Amino acid sequence: MVAVAIKRFRVEVDARQILFFLLEQELTKRIHLFEAKTAGVALDGLNDNQIIGIFLNTIAAQAEVTDQETRAFYTSNEEVLDETSIYSVKDIIKGMLLN
Repeated sequence: MVAVAIKRFRVEVDARQILFFLLEQELTKRIHLFEAKTAGVALDGLNDNQIIGIFLNTIAAQAEVTDQETRAFYTSNEEVLDETSIYSVKDIIKGMLLN
C-alpha cells in the first residue's frame, strides 16, 4: 500500500515537473516573440522559430566581453591555466564567455 502511494506521488511530481517545463518553454517563446516584434524584427513569411532565431542572433552579435570580465575569469581559473599569461589566452577567454 505504501509502495503504491509512493509510486503515485512520484508520478504526480514527474507530471508537475513536465508541466512546469512546458509552461516555461511556452512563456519563454512568447517573451522572445514579443521582444523580437518590439525590436522590429521582420516577421513576414517567417515562423516563430525563425523569428526567435533572428532576434537571438542579433542580440548575440551585439554582445561584448569587457577586459574586467576577462580578468575576473582568468583570476578565478588561474590554477587551471597554470602560469599561462593572461595576454596569451585573453581572446580565447573572451570567446568562451561569449558562448
